[in-house]
Amino acid sequence: MVELSLDGISLVWDVLVNLIKGYETGKKDLFNSHIEPLHNRILAIHKDYMDGFEEAKSILENQDTPTSEIIKFLE
Repeated sequence: MVELSLDGISLVWDVLVNLIKGYETGKKDLFNSHIEPLHNRILAIHKDYMDGFEEAKSILENQDTPTSEIIKFLE
């Protein structure tokens, strides 16, 4: 069996550690630049829909005449 020197083992270890760090950094960059902004946009869209449905529900419960904005939203 080949006997590795401490320098060789250290070099292999450093390469592996750098690969793992690069992978982690890449995941973090992808999350920060794409996933988090998309998630925030989806949350904002969801909030807009929920606000619209809550307003429509309130109008229907109170038997008020729906505004043209609510009718357009529901369409």
